[in-house]
Parts: sequence; structure tokens; C-alpha cells
Amino acid sequence: MAPPIALWAIPLVYFLLVAAEFVAMTHVAFVLTRQGFSATAVGFVATLMWLGIFCGSVLASHITPRYGREPVFRRSVQALVLCFGLIALVQGYWPWAVLGWLLGVVVGVIWVTGEAWLAEIAPPDRRGFYVGLFETCVGIGMMTGPVLLALIDRVGGPPFWVAFGMGLATLAAGRLLPHSAPVVDASETTDGTVPDIPWKGLVAGIAAVSLISGLLESGSASMLPGLSLRLGFTVQEAAWLGAVIGAGSALLQTPAGHLSDRLGLHRIETVCWSLLALVSVGLWGWGTQLWWMLWLTGFVFGGMGGVIYTLAMVELGQKLQGKGLVRATSVLVVCYTAGSASGPVMGGWLFDRGGLAWLAVGLGTTAVAGLGVNWWRGNRN
Repeated sequence: MAPPIALWAIPLVYFLLVAAEFVAMTHVAFVLTRQGFSATAVGFVATLMWLGIFCGSVLASHITPRYGREPVFRRSVQALVLCFGLIALVQGYWPWAVLGWLLGVVVGVIWVTGEAWLAEIAPPDRRGFYVGLFETCVGIGMMTGPVLLALIDRVGGPPFWVAFGMGLATLAAGRLLPHSAPVVDASETTDGTVPDIPWKGLVAGIAAVSLISGLLESGSASMLPGLSLRLGFTVQEAAWLGAVIGAGSALLQTPAGHLSDRLGLHRIETVCWSLLALVSVGLWGWGTQLWWMLWLTGFVFGGMGGVIYTLAMVELGQKLQGKGLVRATSVLVVCYTAGSASGPVMGGWLFDRGGLAWLAVGLGTTAVAGLGVNWWRGNRN
């Protein structure tokens, strides 16, 4: 049984990490925009950070079996502080672009190792709650970073050094974690094998689910604020829509995880996919007539996409441990990142071709595909 402090320290580390990341990289985007760089050039920096997270997720599955989950996690948090310090010290487009990629690599390693660590040490009957708490902290960090940056701008503070200070706070939060974490990774055999029964069917299904949830939560749903401007919304209304999406992602994870502890994973997953499909139908039918339909879509897709990811992580924690859990978490994060990166491109193409109606059809088709994967996985269990 893990000490209770560990179950709260890992989510705290992630809250601070995500908030600091959003302060630093959002300020980078603002500075580059003021310097006259194009939207494409600024977006490329953000893309490099996501590419770094992708690389870090893959890297974590290779280095963790060799060095152990706890040492990799702690060293990566130290490297995170170094990244924030370098971002504050250097100036220029390409240094920030490279450091954004490096920051993404470190974040990817911390994401995989920390989430796998939490899923393994959480009590089985409370695993859904604690993994949901982890995802809630990530969502709150995504909301806190931009708000904090606005406050810093108001009082005239140095955003990069504030992010560096928050990085130091992640280091302090990491010290709350005991050094008595499971050492399964060090004691397992290193022949690279993973039991066939849980690995083949489980991870294939998890990969599909995480890819689709990334498409829906961080991908297509994140486009809605920008698309709302094209539909006649004001800048303030579009900004509030972005907050609604973030609120869905932040508020629904812990309750959904708690319900999965009580009602079972498959039942909650079925409800999530069904809600996504129904809201897509509503967006197709009334999205251009009812302004609140876009808000409802953002809240549900931001929330349910995150819930599906959370439940996938809970399932991995139930069925795998040690090196197998780290590898499966790496697959989960890599596929989620791929969905997050491809969602805006696919959603933008659909909107350009057929407006909100085509986008709604694409979202609905994706949700139905997720429901089909969920049905297939339920029949295999």
C-alpha cells in the first residue's frame, strides 16, 4: 500500500508542470507574434513541443526498464527545471523552437512514468478516483497557466522566470514522494517480453481508444473557439468557449473515475461514447441556430474525450504492472498525442469543405467508431 502522500504528490507535480508549461510556451507565442512572425511560424513551435511529447513518450518505454521508473521520473523533473531556466535565458525563434521540443521530450517522459506510477500504487478500489484526480489536475493546470499569464502581464512581472519558479515548485513537490515506490521495473527480467494475453488484445484496443479520444478532446474540440469566430462570435465569446472546453476536461475526470470504481469501466465508457455521438447529432442539426449548442459540444467533447483517456489508464493499472504498465502507458500517450496533433488538420479540412455540418458529421462518425471499438473490447473481456 502506497503512502497517501504519494497519491496526491504526483497529481500536484503535474498541475505545476502543466501550468508552468502553458505560462512559458504561451508567452513564447505572444513574443514571437509581437516580433512579426507568421501564425504558421508560431504554430510550428507548438507543433515541435507536441512532437517532443511524442518522442518523450516513446523514449520512456525504452529507458524506464533499464534505469527504473522512480529514478527516471525524478531526473526528468530536474531536467524540466533546466528547460524552463534555458527558455528564460535565451532569446530568438530557433532557440525557443528547439527548447520547446526538448521541453516536450521531458514532459513526455514525466507523463508516462508518473501516470504509470500512480496507476500502480493506487488502491484497486480507488484507482479510478486517483487517476481521475491526476487528469483533473492536468485540466486545471491548462486553465491556470493562461490566467496566471494574464495576471503577470497586468502587474508587469517576468513570465519566463515565473515559469522557472513553478518548475522549482515541481521539484519540491517531487520530494514529497517517498523512495519506497515499487521496484518491479528493476526486478523484472529484461528479455523484453510481456505476457501475450493482456498485451495483444488490451493494448491494441487501448491504442485505438486513445487515438480517438485525442482526436476528440485536444484535436477537433480545441478548434471550436477559432471556428466560432468564423460563425460570427466575438473574440470574448470565443475565449469563453475555450474556457468551457477546458472546464469540461478539468471537472469531469475525477467524478467519472469515481463512478468507474462503483459501476465498472465498460458501462461508463459506453455512456461517454453515446453522449459524444448524440451531441454530434445536435451540432449537425442546430449548431448554426443555437449558440449554446457550440458551448455544449465543447464541454462534452473536452470532458468526455478526457474521461475516455482516464478510464483507459485505469484499465491499464488494473491489468498490468511494472515494465508492462510503463510500455502500455507509452502506447497510450503516443496514440493520444497523435490524435491531438491530427485532429485540428482533419477538423479544419472538414469545416472548409462543408462548414459546421461536415465537421459535426466527422465528429459523430469518430464517436460511433469509438463506440464500436468499445463494443468490440467489451466482448473480448
